[in-house]
Amino acid sequence: MEELIFACPTNGSEPEIPILVASIRKFAGKYSTNPIWILIPNSIDKLSEKLKTQLEAMEVEIIPFEANPKDLQFPFVMDALAAAKAERLAQEKGKILAWLDINTLIIKEPKHFLLEDEINLGYRPVHHTLIGSVYDEEVDSFWELIYEKCNVAKEKIFPMKTHVDGKILRPYVNSGFLIVRPERGLLQKWANCYLELYKDPEFDQFFTKDNLYTIFIHQAVLSAVIMSYLEKEEMKELPFSYNYPIHLYPESESEYQPENISDLRTARYYLDKLQRPNWRKQIPIREPLKSWLINQLDSINQKSDLNGKKIKLGQIPYVYPIPIVLVGALVDGKPNFEELGDVAVMGINPAIVCISSGSDHHTNKGIIEHGTFSINFPTTDMLAITDYCGTVSGKDIDKSELFDVFYGDYENTPMIKKCPINLECKVIKEFSIQHRQIFIADVVQAYVNEEFVSEENGRKKVADLTKLDPIMYALDNRYYKIGEPIGIGYQESKKLKNEK
Repeated sequence: MEELIFACPTNGSEPEIPILVASIRKFAGKYSTNPIWILIPNSIDKLSEKLKTQLEAMEVEIIPFEANPKDLQFPFVMDALAAAKAERLAQEKGKILAWLDINTLIIKEPKHFLLEDEINLGYRPVHHTLIGSVYDEEVDSFWELIYEKCNVAKEKIFPMKTHVDGKILRPYVNSGFLIVRPERGLLQKWANCYLELYKDPEFDQFFTKDNLYTIFIHQAVLSAVIMSYLEKEEMKELPFSYNYPIHLYPESESEYQPENISDLRTARYYLDKLQRPNWRKQIPIREPLKSWLINQLDSINQKSDLNGKKIKLGQIPYVYPIPIVLVGALVDGKPNFEELGDVAVMGINPAIVCISSGSDHHTNKGIIEHGTFSINFPTTDMLAITDYCGTVSGKDIDKSELFDVFYGDYENTPMIKKCPINLECKVIKEFSIQHRQIFIADVVQAYVNEEFVSEENGRKKVADLTKLDPIMYALDNRYYKIGEPIGIGYQESKKLKNEK
């Protein structure tokens, strides 16, 4: 039986996967050759052949697990299900399971992963308070409901200090860093409870009130399950040198900044922040870790010095980034949704849009029959279910139960409630080009979730894109989140005049 097994979840598209694996193999000391499991929902085919080959070369075991696609569209359900699967497998194969999020770095030998005999859970608190329950304040209605549903007794609650902002909270554990003894079955209890509670209508009031509850309820449930199922003596808070968030270093108070990142045991990071040039100046990090990490990031960026030359790559439509949408239509009386990146605005006044769909796609049948379709903009937490809609056909799979839908002016145009923006469209022209079917349409109505609409000078407007959190795609076959705003339309040109 293995002394320690590393495991982490993936949806198949994260570029951080090889960095975590490489950091274990290089920096984990006597554990550098221990088993590494990558768990992916339903099929390993979501991984590129190049990545599969790369992982196999580093002796990584890729493990698929069964998951309902509708469950996967709710934040972090995939992670909980993957954790449960890893724990079940580890019960027969390992003494300790290190459950790590994909954006983890191993920096030094993680010796504290080998828990003492009486300890069944090693953990770190969350980084920020967010929806956490402040210890010296009354328990709010959200946490009261969590404690009630998870059967948490008052005497089980104890104080815990967050990793970065230093607040004293009731237990609020980081779900991306869990060191467990598999035989206790803690992660399976978390997954079972989370699957039940995220669907509980009593929590809808909180999801509607603030999206943070939607995003972080998984950690609230985890923390409650831990308190309900384990005694305090079975838990151990690992040292500050574990699970430190590098990307939050510049904004942390000095007392929560390590003298040097190289002195940590493990860390977490946001890839987009570490890819920004100024991080090397803001974060203290010694060699050889610094050069190694730069090389890893550069390998993702696939940067090269072209010496000012242009390289011909052939007939590739390098238009980027591309917004990812779910196009909806009623096909044979059932809602059907197709993932598309081939969508364009053809006019604002009048509002005209265009989509291009493969001529054999099932959705086209419904668009042609009814002369209408919807364009729905999913958020990044819907990535798995959105990608699923692009990998299976409505001819073979019934997609009518994947989403909660609503209808607007046209009773034959299904739209997805969870998507923050929906466009109801009426076809004004349809034609074919080679293997593509083109639909040009008027936007009959735009629907926006209330929480994303604000009013300014008596006019309603939609929140900025960072709040809408759309999925973007590029022709490197990767999905991306949108970045920060850099200017205001039709205003930035004034700066040129000022410079003259």
